[in-house]
Amino acid sequence: MSFTLAPTRWFSHPPRPVVARWRCSFSSSSRDQGLPPTLPMHERLSALSPKPFPSSSPTPLELLASQPSHYITCLLMGRRYTLTPNDILTVPKLKSVRAGQRIALTRILELGSRDYTLRAGVDPTSLPPQRTSAVSAKLSSFQPSTPLLRPPMARTIINSSGVPRDWQRHPDSLPYFKQGEVQAEVLVLEHVKGKMFEVEKFKRRKGYRRTLRSKLEFTKLRVGDIVLGEAGERPAVSEGEAAAPRILDTELEVEKDARV
Repeated sequence: MSFTLAPTRWFSHPPRPVVARWRCSFSSSSRDQGLPPTLPMHERLSALSPKPFPSSSPTPLELLASQPSHYITCLLMGRRYTLTPNDILTVPKLKSVRAGQRIALTRILELGSRDYTLRAGVDPTSLPPQRTSAVSAKLSSFQPSTPLLRPPMARTIINSSGVPRDWQRHPDSLPYFKQGEVQAEVLVLEHVKGKMFEVEKFKRRKGYRRTLRSKLEFTKLRVGDIVLGEAGERPAVSEGEAAAPRILDTELEVEKDARV
């Protein structure tokens, strides 16, 4: 006769978790090393104190001169261009120049770099005079001093100071830098012709039909270096002569590319 023995339960309560005990032991080598060394002392005590502010702030041209590269926005033959050194600019043919001549840009509107932009401002001495009333002194004595009420204009072109707005003024009336502030030149490379284009002229029920063929002529210019400030002694330019680019006397030899 066989009997099955059930497992005997020795503990009435579950066993308690074992608490880990950490034991710190220091070797003799770690005691000898000690704490890590401190940071090296500065040779000068002024290195720890903040630098004082400069007594004078730099001018806009000095800030732009510290930049590695520059660009200009100028007017050339009635059009506005944004140029950088060594750019090749193609414009309608300039009849009064030859290949190798240099042209000074006298209408530079804006000078900038990657971090700064300087735009020419309006000279306060060149502002137009304020409008005066055409009423005589005798009639003004009988009129009250209250201002006349006029309906507002739909598009105000002139502001309170009498200067036209920048987006409505003619390009030739925009302010530009003086000759001693910013200087730039372009070199005439060559005069080229564009592709042939055809225009067909005809009249209905007249039997008239003609085909006109023509090629437009262009002038290629290469932009020189942009100089900030006075680069050298040059003849002064009057206000009337500054309206158009000035042709310099110096002529350079230009190497023309060989065409197939």
